[in-house]
Amino acid sequence: MSPAKPFVLPIAVAFLIGVVVSLTRRFAVLVVELPVSTPPTELLSWYGFGMRGVAFILVYGTLFGLAYWIDSRTDHPNGDAVVALGSGIAGLLGFCLATTATIVLTDIGSPGITYAVVATVGSGIGTGVELAVVAFAGAALARRSGPNGSGRDSTDDVD
Repeated sequence: MSPAKPFVLPIAVAFLIGVVVSLTRRFAVLVVELPVSTPPTELLSWYGFGMRGVAFILVYGTLFGLAYWIDSRTDHPNGDAVVALGSGIAGLLGFCLATTATIVLTDIGSPGITYAVVATVGSGIGTGVELAVVAFAGAALARRSGPNGSGRDSTDDVD
């Protein structure tokens, strides 16, 4: 088994979270621009809040928990860095791909395309950094809690 295999799951989840975060931020644009029947305004607000709640749970629950779980079960010396860097890059790519698809679907004209590209890259970097920090925190907590969950590694001296 390759040493990178345990880290694939949190990185794949970070990619999906990047897509969800992008769609959450572009929800209003999609509803207004696409030819779909628009529900009442109150429902749109609830949909938006619900999507933000799902994104919050995915980022701070799922990604944090997966990073903790994976790093607590591997002996990779740089596992926390691998999870953090991979999650950040995957989140950036997922966000940028979903935002690009949204731009193509909503057919932004050429005067707004420069702004759209700059905003996409900037927001994607921000999302990637957020996901990297959350994944690193989960992995670092796993490393700090040690093999038995007592808060100290087995190599620590007992006073």
